[in-house]
Amino acid sequence: MKKAIIFDLWHTLAYREETIDTRQEVCNLLGLKEKSVLKDFMANNWYCNNLTEEEFFTLFLKSLGITPDEKLLNQLQQIWDKDKLQSKLYPDTIEILNKLKQKKIKLSLLSNATPSTYKILEFLGINDKFDSIILSCDAGIKKPNEQIFLMMLNKLNLSPKEVIMIGDKFSVDLEPAQKLGITTILIARDKEPEDCKANYTIKDLNEILPILVEYES
Repeated sequence: MKKAIIFDLWHTLAYREETIDTRQEVCNLLGLKEKSVLKDFMANNWYCNNLTEEEFFTLFLKSLGITPDEKLLNQLQQIWDKDKLQSKLYPDTIEILNKLKQKKIKLSLLSNATPSTYKILEFLGINDKFDSIILSCDAGIKKPNEQIFLMMLNKLNLSPKEVIMIGDKFSVDLEPAQKLGITTILIARDKEPEDCKANYTIKDLNEILPILVEYES
C-alpha cells in the first residue's frame, strides 16, 4: 500500500507565466546578453546554498566584476520579488492535493530550488498542504543525487515501496528514485512524453487516483 507521494514542484504542480520574466529583467539591468549566465550561476551557487537574495546577488555581482552597492542590490531584490507573481498552479493541483489528503496519503515536496521558493509556496497557497518539504538549498545537494531522496524517505519514516515520486523529468526526478525502489510517475502535460522507463506516465494529476487503487490490496 502506498502511504506517501513525493511531488516535484515546477512543471508538476506549478509553472511560471511568460508575461513576467524576472531572470531576463535582472540580465537587462546588468547588461547581460545571455540569460544562461544567471541561470548557471543560480544552479551552481544558490540551489545548494541557503543564501538570502541579498547574499546571492552580492556573490553574483562580484562574479561579474560589479561592485554590489546598496542601490543596485535593492533594484535586484525588487525585480526578484516579482518572481512569485509569475508563478501559477495548474488547474488540477489543489484538487488532487485535497483528494490525497482525504485519503490520508502523506504529501511531500522535493524540489531543486532557492530559499525564495518558500515565499512562492505561500503566495500560491500550498505551503501548508505538505507533510514535509525538502528544497535543495536546505539539503545542500540537488536531484538527481540519490541522497536527497533518501533524506526524504528518512523524513517520512517510510520504505521506498511505500512511496510514489511524481515529476516531469525522468533523469532528474524519477530515475534516481526508481533506483531506490520508489514507484515513479512521469507527468507530461502539454508535451509528448519523453521516452523513459517510469512506471507510469500521466497527463493530468487526477490520473494518480486509479494508480493508487492498484496498490490498495
